[in-house]
Amino acid sequence: MDKSVRIQQGMLGHRLAAFLLDLSTIVVSTLVLYLIILYAVFATCFNYVGNQNRIKEIEEHYVLNLASGLDYKEYEIVLQNFYFNEYKDEIVSNFKEIYDKEYTITHIYNCVVLRLNMEPTYENYKTEYFKYIQKDDGSFDVDSLALKIDGSGDVYKKNMHDIFYNAYVDLKTLLKEYNEEYEILILDNFSYETWSRTIAFIISACLIYVFVPLKNKEGASLFEKIFKLGNVDSKTGYLLTKKKIILRPVVYYLIPLFAIMVGSNYSIIIFGIGYIFINLLMLLFSNDNADLANKLIKIESVSIEESLLFENSEDEKAFMESPEGQQIDDIDYLNRLSEIKKVNLNVSRNEELKK
Repeated sequence: MDKSVRIQQGMLGHRLAAFLLDLSTIVVSTLVLYLIILYAVFATCFNYVGNQNRIKEIEEHYVLNLASGLDYKEYEIVLQNFYFNEYKDEIVSNFKEIYDKEYTITHIYNCVVLRLNMEPTYENYKTEYFKYIQKDDGSFDVDSLALKIDGSGDVYKKNMHDIFYNAYVDLKTLLKEYNEEYEILILDNFSYETWSRTIAFIISACLIYVFVPLKNKEGASLFEKIFKLGNVDSKTGYLLTKKKIILRPVVYYLIPLFAIMVGSNYSIIIFGIGYIFINLLMLLFSNDNADLANKLIKIESVSIEESLLFENSEDEKAFMESPEGQQIDDIDYLNRLSEIKKVNLNVSRNEELKK
């Protein structure tokens, strides 16, 4: 029997709904499992909470948890204390290693925080908001704190705020570089969070795309089963082998899993949105309306109610020799089946059977 006759592609709306609902279920269950694993395992066995408390103490000591909407002078005070008092020597030493040249801490502050040019000339010794002090001989004093250029208005206040707040946010990165205890605590807790996210995601994805499909002969995920969709090998038209069922979520979620394992929260969001967007585009606009994973590993989503599904050629042959299968040779029976199940074919049943 021709595969194109007995296999009917699942409705696009059902496949889209199943994909999005399966994905939503994975996201929600991952978040729940993440919190459970993080606080039940890593918080109790590896002191995650203790690390978090110590991290907070260190950050509060350096006043690194100010809100984002304060007056820029609030951030300026913290920045000057960090640069000129707390880590002056470390910052100067770091710049010497990078540039192989001696710079004063004031020169560094002028450049890094106030965004002035490292080697000022008459053309670039100032910005819209700060300027170097000019000496009597016409040169510029890079080792004195640059002067603020007065201004007013909402735009001036906003840009001044952005200059100091962005530099203020970077202090946590600098602290991690110069404070060994803080760095160890941050890296340890990031590792615990990464492991928790990864384990939670793998469990959730396997539950939806491995455990449930292995429990039904059509190889359908949770919501594919609800929408009466099944999966077959697009080359043969036969049901998926266990190997292919297991391979499917690996291909489906390899990129998101990589983002979860090694990335920040921002990269996870970016990769996640990118993954959803690509799959939606593939489902909507590819020739066979197959998403990326199904295309790569040759899987076709079919309607369970409108298709005759077999595990292999032997299974198909046995069915065709059965009393029920014998009816398939009856053209009138096929036409009746087509009307009942609303099978949508590009050519008539008669033409298909003549092939």
